[in-house]
Amino acid sequence: MKVLTVSIFVLVLACLPAAAMAQALWRNVDYGMTKSQVATAQPSARPSTEKESLRNGATCDLAIDNQMVADRPFRACFYFLNTKLHQVTLSAQSPATKEDLDAVLRAVVDQYGDALSVQDTGDIYDGTWSIGSDVRFSVFYANIGGTGGMMNLVYQSAAGQ
Repeated sequence: MKVLTVSIFVLVLACLPAAAMAQALWRNVDYGMTKSQVATAQPSARPSTEKESLRNGATCDLAIDNQMVADRPFRACFYFLNTKLHQVTLSAQSPATKEDLDAVLRAVVDQYGDALSVQDTGDIYDGTWSIGSDVRFSVFYANIGGTGGMMNLVYQSAAGQ
């Protein structure tokens, strides 16, 4: 009887639609979505004019400007690998300051709790959070020279790392 129950459970899982098991990365976009699915889920997404790519070959094919995080504007970039959504990165649209980082971190900790890991030298910050069991979220900030730096917020599938 136990074998039959396990077999039925496995069969039911196999029949679930892929969307039911999808990993939500950011807002209502899921890891593995196609460009058209992301564009439908995020109607303000437009083809990226800047051809950015990651080391693994994923390219930013869709983007949305002026996504506010802690009252600061970020550009959301949807990276696709082999035609499937691989990662969502939000990049500060203006030079980021330590005060910007602090405001973003307060919002992140309020939403996700304490970081799993943090490396902070003052000029460089790299923190990682777990969102559920499926998504890794990172904040990266660098301000070398003190004139304003860059800040990225990265949503990535734990399976896709």
